[in-house]
Parts: sequence; structure tokens; C-alpha cells
Amino acid sequence: MTLSTPTATHTATAFAGRALLSSLFIVSGLGKAAAPAATLGYIGSTGMPFPTLALAAALLIELGFAAALLVGYRTRLVATVMAGFT
Repeated sequence: MTLSTPTATHTATAFAGRALLSSLFIVSGLGKAAAPAATLGYIGSTGMPFPTLALAAALLIELGFAAALLVGYRTRLVATVMAGFT
């Protein structure tokens, strides 16, 4: 079995896919960060316990993990966590 090195097209396509996917999470995370009181109110209205902790977790995943995905850091693990979050 031989391993091939990624071509420039493969690398560019992978980055474009990561950029498009992470942009969805970044936009959503920025919306939550811009209006945390409204987000906390919504989370509280659903009956979820610990709305502040839920908001912190959502921001971590939507902003932190999206940034990790964008730069290509541990993409399989990050994508799995983000898929589970969704």
C-alpha cells in the first residue's frame, strides 16, 4: 500500500469545505455572543437546567471548535463533536 501526498486541488477543496462549514457555526456563535441575555432567556424558556452553562458550552463549540475546524486542527474529532452538537 502506498500513501499519496495531497494535491493542491485536494488541499484547496478541503480548506474551502472547512471554511464554508465553520462559517455557519461562527455566524451562529457570534449571534449568541452579541445578545447573551436574549440567548439565556431562550434557553431558560425551554426548561433546560443551567442556562448559563449551556450558553458557555454553545459558544465554545460554535466559536472555538469552528475556529479549530477552519485551521484544520484535529478535523475528524472536531467535526464529530460539531455533528453531535447539531
